[in-house]
Amino acid sequence: MQQSVSEYYITELADWNRSIDFYDTEIADMEDKLNERIHQNTIPNLAANTERFLNSMDVQRNIFLAIQLLIQKQETRLYKNDTPEENGEITTETKDEQNSIRDKMQSAEKNY
Repeated sequence: MQQSVSEYYITELADWNRSIDFYDTEIADMEDKLNERIHQNTIPNLAANTERFLNSMDVQRNIFLAIQLLIQKQETRLYKNDTPEENGEITTETKDEQNSIRDKMQSAEKNY
């Protein structure tokens, strides 16, 4: 059976959510390891360098969280009475938003 556009979009959004959850876990693990190193403070200037990485990870986490909010909004557009929209019912706005989220996700993953 052929997959509808909305089903494809929904699958794509779910994949992005899983990726973001993975990145969030990975960032949290790295932050824990870096904070552990800061507290050991065995290498001069380590804390300053580590803090820079912690700040950049925090920025990246916020970018991923913002994308997740966009994904949630997009998911609500793709359902009608708890079922995926039919191909003919997908609006240009919904298609444009999907493309925008895709671009943001690709950029965020590239920068990560």
